[in-house]
Amino acid sequence: MRTKKPATHYLATNADGIIPASLAAGTPVNLADAVGTTIDHPNPCKNLWYDETPFSYFRTVTAPGEVLADVPGWPRRLWIVEPLGTTGTWGGRDSAHRLFAHQIRVVQEAESWQALGPRGRQVLDLIDHQLPDLARTWAATHTADPDRVHQAYEDWRLCNSREPEAASGMNAKQMALSVASSSRRSAALWTVSRLAIDAAHAAADEFGRTAAHYAAMRAEALAFAALLEDRLRDYVLTALRGVALDQALTAAA
Repeated sequence: MRTKKPATHYLATNADGIIPASLAAGTPVNLADAVGTTIDHPNPCKNLWYDETPFSYFRTVTAPGEVLADVPGWPRRLWIVEPLGTTGTWGGRDSAHRLFAHQIRVVQEAESWQALGPRGRQVLDLIDHQLPDLARTWAATHTADPDRVHQAYEDWRLCNSREPEAASGMNAKQMALSVASSSRRSAALWTVSRLAIDAAHAAADEFGRTAAHYAAMRAEALAFAALLEDRLRDYVLTALRGVALDQALTAAA
């Protein structure tokens, strides 16, 4: 009989290893200094998991793509931990990936890209090494013929598929958001969105804010496609990658 593999629990921290909520509460907990050891919560809540003070219990997740909901921003460090003693959840499907504890053992540090989901490494490569040049190209195209690009962009932005799944009027971006939520990558998606937009906004210095905004929206959608490529259908990926945009521009030339 096959036994179910135990879930892996994660916590994210600032770059110095400190849980940010613990720092804000005045009782800093540094996971980097505690690898291989057990940590008791310095200020455990008395009514278990319904105390919403800034830092009343350790919040672990079993879905790495959701860990950044508790530690916004990037880069961050990711840790594998083992909840000990009495544990609990808020219950319900939306919190199924969470487990709360007053005691944890810090097992080891994990590669931080995992906080962005299974495709985190590819997404970071896209954002760091490809988007800056792509954004400049997109912004330059907009500057050369803003009216034509704007029309193509508006057609692409709506990009409602004729597939049955899109009968509700969801466009490709909305479908990506829905899939990210259902596959426990919604926190990762918002982080990726911000990183992609920031990478593209650098084009504003050379081409202006309007052109950079256009490039940023393309960059965000392309990053969504990279993050969720193992979850989205081909027609949604095609829309998010902006294939229709480039085809429209070529046809109008």
